Formats: sequence, structure tokens, C-alpha cells
Amino acid sequence: MNATDKRIVKISTSSNLNVTLSGTGSGQVIAQLNVFYNLRDSPVVRRARSAAPSPSYELDVYFEDTGVNGSIGEQVVLTACTRWMGQDASGMALMETNLLSGFLGDDKIALTDNLKLVETSTGKIHLYFVNLNENSTCVNITQHRVAPVAKTMEALVSISDYYEPRTRVEMQYKSLKLSNITLQSLCGENCTFQSNVLAAANETTLNASSTTAATQTTVKASGIMSGSGMNPSLWFLMPAAFCLSWMGL
Repeated sequence: MNATDKRIVKISTSSNLNVTLSGTGSGQVIAQLNVFYNLRDSPVVRRARSAAPSPSYELDVYFEDTGVNGSIGEQVVLTACTRWMGQDASGMALMETNLLSGFLGDDKIALTDNLKLVETSTGKIHLYFVNLNENSTCVNITQHRVAPVAKTMEALVSISDYYEPRTRVEMQYKSLKLSNITLQSLCGENCTFQSNVLAAANETTLNASSTTAATQTTVKASGIMSGSGMNPSLWFLMPAAFCLSWMGL
């Protein structure tokens, strides 16, 4: 018997259930017991539950972007505050924060007795709370700019029940300053920068007004981007003299 050789036995229920496992040989064994059950509510309880409004969360977000101008290395701070609107404490709650385009999140958020885990993924930070109650719980999320992005779009923050994702509240946040930054203010009036575009071996001078590009050069998207949803590690195939621009589709 090995890890791929499993023995599964279904046992009928009884008021007093005793399970004894025995075996012979050498090595290790893992035993797992799964119990499935249903609880039947009385008709009165079911009617009251269906008629009552479902408790949910309250979510407020505050955004600090004082002094930002689109420069690499600058940082902004998002404060998200939430609380449970039900009578008792909620179950496990998940807060998901979408980061602004061109920013990376700081995952060094201090854990507490209630905030048990912080995870990061591409463009997101996930915070896991044991529960929430009527008292507001606030978290500061610092974002660091790693790529210049023009006309930054809004991003989404949500709080939801981990085991019942339909119980969910969402809010958008944006930076008015960053949303008004133009592509020209970052890469020049004619937008013909080249210093932060990494071209492949062959350099080709192309006429931007030409409708046909005879030669294309692979360039890395480390230049100026516009809009939202762009990952600066993506690669594009485009004329080397063109200014990178992402329209935020």
C-alpha cells in the first residue's frame, strides 16, 4: 500500500459510533474520517430566515495621494475600513484590494489576532480576517510605483464572506491626480522616448506615419503606459520608434 493506494469505507450512521483501525507492516499511514450531516429547520424558522434581510458588511475607503506626480518610486496609501452589520460576529472574511496600475503593494502588513494572513498576487492584495463585528476594522495598504502610467483608472476593494462569497460589498477608489496625468507629461510632447525601451539586437528606424512596417522589433513593456490593467513584465511586438501606449481596455 502506498500514497496512491487508498482504502475508502462508507459507514452507516448510528447514535453511538466507534471506529477502530488496524493494520500490519512497516511505513506510515494517514487515516481520515469525514462526517456529513444536515440540520432541518422548523417551518417557522425557515420562513423567518427567508423574510429577514441578509446581514452584510459596511466598507469605507480613504485614499492618500498627496504629492504624487507619476514618478517611479513614489507611494500612495489606501485605508480600508470595514465592519459587520449583523447582530453577532461574522464568519471568516476576505478583503481583496486591487492595486492601481503601475503600482506594487506592500505585503508587510502587521498581522493581528484577527488578521491572520496577508497574500499578494498580480495586482492584488488578499487579507484574511477570523471574523468581523460591529466595531470598524481598518487596514493601511501602501502602494509603490514601479512603472509610469498615464490616466490611471480606478481600482476595486471588496469585503466578502470567505465561505459565502455572495455576501459581498465592493467600493471603487481612484487618484484624481494620477487620472489627470497625460502620456505627454511622462514621455515628452512628441512621446518619442527611447531610454526606457529595451530593443532587441536589430535597431530599425521606422516612420510613425507609415502604414506598413517592414521590420518589427521586440520591445519590453518597461516604458510609459496609459490606462489600467497593464503588467509591466509583458512583452509586445511593435516598431521600436513607437511610444508604448496602453488604452486601458
